[in-house]
Amino acid sequence: YIPYQLLAGKKLYIDIAWKYGPLSQYFNAALFWLFGESLITLYVANLIILAGITYLIYKVFVEFTDRFTAVTVGCVFLSVFGMAQYVWMGNWNYVAPYVPEATHSVALSIALVFGMIQYHRVMHPKWLIMVGFCFGLICLTKIEAIVAVAGVIGAGLILIALTCDWKIQQSARAIAWLMAGIVV
Repeated sequence: YIPYQLLAGKKLYIDIAWKYGPLSQYFNAALFWLFGESLITLYVANLIILAGITYLIYKVFVEFTDRFTAVTVGCVFLSVFGMAQYVWMGNWNYVAPYVPEATHSVALSIALVFGMIQYHRVMHPKWLIMVGFCFGLICLTKIEAIVAVAGVIGAGLILIALTCDWKIQQSARAIAWLMAGIVV
């Protein structure tokens, strides 16, 4: 009900007590403003996010394995996590999450991993900016995701630096591009 209240003029953390970041609630409020206040609006948006997550999972796995394995992982993700309903209520999956922050942080985390892989492949700064941007948005969702993703970024940059034999100047440039994305 928080997106409804935001559209009605209430302010998050002032009028509405909330323990997570503001990104998901304001994103859902924007969806309501654009497409109407309805659960169908959220379901369609979450289906689109789920499709994006599945696509990125496929792209990450096809990078390191073959197509069959990537498709299998995508199908397992959809059937076990994405659309599964293990309890009588239908709000414990990606289509109808209990809290949208979990779904949004997972989507952004997988996009971040994809960006790290692409940066290692082509060494173009736009991918580090994307990684930083995803990290900045994750900081606006759930605090638990921040710790995990910071570890992914750190490990990824260390592995890239070791495999590409970076010098101090290249490492500093990479961190600067990453920070630029975070600031955005």
